[in-house]
Amino acid sequence: MSFPGSRPPGWRLKPFGKYGLASSVDVEDAGLTLGRDVWNTCVIAGEQWGMVSRVHARLESTAGRLFVHDADSTNGTFVNEERVESAELNSGDVLQLGPNGPRFLIYHAEGEVATEVVEADAQATAVSRASVASLGQTALHSLKRALGLDDAAAATTRVEHRQRRQFAIALASIAVLSSAGVVAYSSLRNDGQADLARVEETSARRAEELRAEQERRVGAVERQARELEDATDDLSARFEEGLLRFGSDLERRIADSYVARAAWDEELAGLRGQRADLEARIALLGDSHGESDTEIAALSQHLEEVLGRLRQFDPQEIEAERVAEVRHVSQAVVMIESRVVFREQSTQRLLHSSIDSRGESAVNLRDEGVVVDQRSSGSGFVITEAGHILTNAHVAVPSDFRDAMEIDDDNRVVPEVELEIVFSGSSVRHPAHIVQVDDDEDQDFALIQIEPFEGMPHLELGDIEVLAPPAGTEVYLCGFPLGTFAVQEGDRVIASTLKGILSRNVGPYLQIDAGVHPGLSGGPVTDLHGRVIGIVCSVQATPKGEIAAAIGYALPIGSARLILPAESMR
Repeated sequence: MSFPGSRPPGWRLKPFGKYGLASSVDVEDAGLTLGRDVWNTCVIAGEQWGMVSRVHARLESTAGRLFVHDADSTNGTFVNEERVESAELNSGDVLQLGPNGPRFLIYHAEGEVATEVVEADAQATAVSRASVASLGQTALHSLKRALGLDDAAAATTRVEHRQRRQFAIALASIAVLSSAGVVAYSSLRNDGQADLARVEETSARRAEELRAEQERRVGAVERQARELEDATDDLSARFEEGLLRFGSDLERRIADSYVARAAWDEELAGLRGQRADLEARIALLGDSHGESDTEIAALSQHLEEVLGRLRQFDPQEIEAERVAEVRHVSQAVVMIESRVVFREQSTQRLLHSSIDSRGESAVNLRDEGVVVDQRSSGSGFVITEAGHILTNAHVAVPSDFRDAMEIDDDNRVVPEVELEIVFSGSSVRHPAHIVQVDDDEDQDFALIQIEPFEGMPHLELGDIEVLAPPAGTEVYLCGFPLGTFAVQEGDRVIASTLKGILSRNVGPYLQIDAGVHPGLSGGPVTDLHGRVIGIVCSVQATPKGEIAAAIGYALPIGSARLILPAESMR
């Protein structure tokens, strides 16, 4: 699992939830658009966001300043809970699409540090308005208010109110003066004609601006349509290339299977011939009256060896051995439950959420209401008698909740991770702690540990440098797809075992064609003999942000060598 490195300073959006977007979105010099249509720069995926228009809002950056313009949306665009047509955005503002729609924190890389408290690939669920355990409608705004910090948006509103009052007084004064100037009718008529000319000029200029804006939008849509068409053509070409390659591989595997089957049949026929010959010789010696007990014993032992080898060709014996290996693996697989809470650094108080007099949720540091937390789950497997468990880094430490949320230079809310594990077939939770994490570049591993107990099952990894089996080989995945949302037996959790095909190598990953669903991350991938060859890490997503659950990816077990304890690699 790779994480982005340093990026140039600039304006960015931080989603307060998973809307099919990355954890942060850069605002390019050309600006960006938000909406449900696929040609938007930021596509809001999911049927639950029906309040978002096809093209909802547009952001543009000019001379280091950021502006938002509502794109004639049905439900409006809001900045800090106030509906706007156009407005300048400042670092720390909260942009929302519709009164109950997706929300984004606006920040500048050289200004405030945006919060990472928002999934996990799952796609940890994001903070939402509906849950009292969320960060509220505007987390940063509410936290500043809870801590008594100045609200720049409120100050701006007060200034605007004073200006409107002064403007009203000026209008009243003009009305009094105009009533006393009836005698200057001709002069006023000339002034009225000048005003009318100015209005017409303003209207013409506005119409020209609207026309230019429309042309800009049409041009942007056409450009995005061309880019989408190019991407579609490229995807089609790659699909055809992959289909041809798959066909060639399939033909080769079929040919290899015929050769292997011929060798199998030849060996089986030879063993059966040996068995018949040995049985005949033993019967002949048994009928003779010579001293042949030693020879009969030797032939009987040879016959047992041949019968043992023949049992390896028995489909029932093969399947029984395979089921035993699968059962052994599933006993050592555990579900990992992660809970993230948020603690204010200076007071050590936990972040709470409560319902105010208007029925809306708001966060506070006064221990009022319930503790704000975020929960997620994944899979892992025990690899030592000392209680070491191997899993993904994004399972043990959810990536969206790793960084502190800064309120000001001296005040931060820091995430804390609590881990518990439960074995398949059990309801007992065991507290766990993090030993080591390796999430550099394409790595996604974590080693956690529990207190060992008598009879605790575990898997022997053996030689972790062993090569993965060839493409087309059957493999098994074990874990907890969808966590406790899947059907369980009362309070007991039951691990699922899925059979798939090792499809190909893609860079550092193994592509597994199987039913890979969220919650399987961190679970083992084993071969037909129960040997661990990899660890599930992700699932394929479509260009629209949907999950292609039949295509998953695993990291080879050898990639975890940096964090594996020595006793696990005997």
